[in-house]
Amino acid sequence: MADYNYLKDRIREMSIPSMLYTARAVRDRSNKSTIGTVADMVRCGIKYSAGYTDYYNCGFETKNAAERKTTITRGVNNGYVKALNSGELRDCFNDKRQFYRLYADFISRDWLDLERANAHQLQKFLGGDTTAVVRSSDTKTEKDSFVLNLLGINDYEDLRERLIRMGLNIIEKCVKQNEQMERLCGNALGTVRVVTVGEMPVFSCLNIRQGKLLLTAAIDEKTGVVRGSAFDENNGLYYRHPITNKRFDGFHIPLWNEVLSVVSAASRVLTSVNYCGWDIAVLADRAELIDATSFPRHDFYRVCDNKNLRHKIEREMYSGIKNNHKIIANKK
Repeated sequence: MADYNYLKDRIREMSIPSMLYTARAVRDRSNKSTIGTVADMVRCGIKYSAGYTDYYNCGFETKNAAERKTTITRGVNNGYVKALNSGELRDCFNDKRQFYRLYADFISRDWLDLERANAHQLQKFLGGDTTAVVRSSDTKTEKDSFVLNLLGINDYEDLRERLIRMGLNIIEKCVKQNEQMERLCGNALGTVRVVTVGEMPVFSCLNIRQGKLLLTAAIDEKTGVVRGSAFDENNGLYYRHPITNKRFDGFHIPLWNEVLSVVSAASRVLTSVNYCGWDIAVLADRAELIDATSFPRHDFYRVCDNKNLRHKIEREMYSGIKNNHKIIANKK
């Protein structure tokens, strides 16, 4: 049964036009009526804490009651976050300046705070580089990081001011990924998302941003081998990378033990944040922490067996992780 406080918040934020648009998309792929789909969406919201986006992404119209019950919806995921993470300390993940300093042992690339640097410092930092990564320090703005082409730029004060006006106040060096990763991902940076409960990895996937597409493929967290094909955010299926033509299934993530070592060590930094998603880049000789979140994206979980994943997450929850706050979890 849904958390009613959470449900009320979601209803207040809900967009009726978006819900109807999603219901029509479900209708087109299932031949069910729009009205019937909307009614079922409402039922699933009450019973399974599933929003209309969950309904579409997880194919709820094809699932029976037992399958729906074991799906990790946004509401279920929100329950894990509330139970396992200290609300006060989640802000450490939202402010990238604070995050980079806190996790400096796992971040070797140089970065610069544009709001605290002048044009001369920016020019010196770039040192003739032709590309750099820019992002917002505040992850709540939901601005994606992206690679900035610096060719032809010689007015660094203008560059600094324009980026700040766009809400992009962090600039950092690009990383060079491992050759094996490059053969699969091409020029796009492939990152590994590992979700931990305490120090225990419970889920991992490969994410590749290719233009407007975000491709996600499940990884066996014990072996580091990609299992199955990749999906995009519209549930499009990809057996091979669209640019390099390399198969996803069976690809072995290099330096997998180093990836897990970084994740394990990073998960011990804040012992009151016990449910995290860690984004790791695999470089030539090491694993590099790129980003992390104390509210892991549950839509990545569509590439795995949700029933098994829920079992792993809840097993760790109920085992009594030592924490600074009381863990409250309602057993299903």
